[in-house]
Parts: sequence; structure tokens; C-alpha cells
Amino acid sequence: MKLVLSFLVGLLIAYFIWGKSADSREYADRYLIFAIDVSASIDYNEYRLQREAYIQVLRDQDIRYELDGTYIAIMEFGGRAQLLYNFTNDYDTLADAYELHLTRAKVMGWTNPIAAVQLALALFKNVDGIKTFDISGDGVASDATNSGLSYRYYKGSPIKPKIGPSLWKQKFTDAGVTANALVIADDYDYIRRWYKRTIINGFIIDSVEIGDFYEALRKKLRMEIM
Repeated sequence: MKLVLSFLVGLLIAYFIWGKSADSREYADRYLIFAIDVSASIDYNEYRLQREAYIQVLRDQDIRYELDGTYIAIMEFGGRAQLLYNFTNDYDTLADAYELHLTRAKVMGWTNPIAAVQLALALFKNVDGIKTFDISGDGVASDATNSGLSYRYYKGSPIKPKIGPSLWKQKFTDAGVTANALVIADDYDYIRRWYKRTIINGFIIDSVEIGDFYEALRKKLRMEIM
């Protein structure tokens, strides 16, 4: 009898030490950043369709159920990145606020996804949990930002990082962040290669027409949170 009891106690101890730790990520807080391209290559109609798609997924009851309290932040980027809404799991308030955001962020016209990466890394430093960076865009870093040098303004401070673009992907990995992308472009292969080399350590959704953006975004979000 004592041998049986010792065995059962051993099983319980093993469960709490090993079983619980193995499932700990399931119960951790989740943090998700939407980074949305609003550079000059995105015209007004494309911007509107993107914004409406994000609002729709935030109001989608099936997606909400799967989000299960995930904290979401929204930023827009062009030449630099601007945080519009910090982490919240109040999806109604977030959707309503973004619906009223009729004018894209004033972030200069050229495309610089690296600016969004920098801002995301700064935000993720303040949270602990499962972290996902979700970027959508139609281009690679342009102008001088191809070298990985760009200015970002966060809390009023200009930062000029001296870092090669190939290292940003590793910075996400080191910070425990999964970075995924949704590419809106005709020249998908080229942009996909740039994203994969520079930023993305997760997956990239195939090229989509802007009119199909909502369905592609919904598919991508379900892949991220399931």
C-alpha cells in the first residue's frame, strides 16, 4: 500500500512540475500588435479597405472567442511608425476608436517597415507573455532605410539605430516575438524575400488583392491565435 501511495504522490509531483510548466504558455497573457502600412503607395481607397478590415475582425464574434482576451495594439507606419492605440482587450472600444480614425497617421510618405519593428520592440519590452507582431504592407524599406538606418519617434525621442536590416529578425527572436506578415503586392516574390530576410520569423500570407484583404486578414489572425 505504501508503495502504491508513493507512486501516486510521485505522479502528482511530476504533473505539477512538468505538466503544468509544459502548458504554461496556454495560460499566459497574449499580446498582439497590428502594424499597418499607410505609406504613399497606399492610396485612400486601399487605406480605407485595410482599416475597415481590421475593424471587422475586431467585431467578429468567432475571432473574439479565439482571441480569448488577447491584448491588442494598433500602429500605422510610413517613413516612421506611430502608435495609435496601446494594448487593450476591450475590442469594442478599440474598433470604435479606429472607426473614427478617418485620417491616416502623419508618418511621412516613404515605406519603412523597420520603423514599425523598432516601435514594436519598444512596446513588447513592457509586457510579459506570448508576443506576436502582425504587419501588413505593400513594399519593402525604401530610400535610405534599405540600409537599416531610420529615425523613429517614441515618446518624443528621436532614435537613429545603427543596425543592418538582417538583424531585426534576430532581435524579434531574441525578444520572444513571433513576426508574421500579410503582403499586398503584385511583385509578391520580391517583397516576400525581403520580409523573410529582414523581419519575419513566422509565416507570410500569400499575395492578396486589396479587395480580399478582410478574408486574408481573418485567415492570418486565426492562424496566429489557434
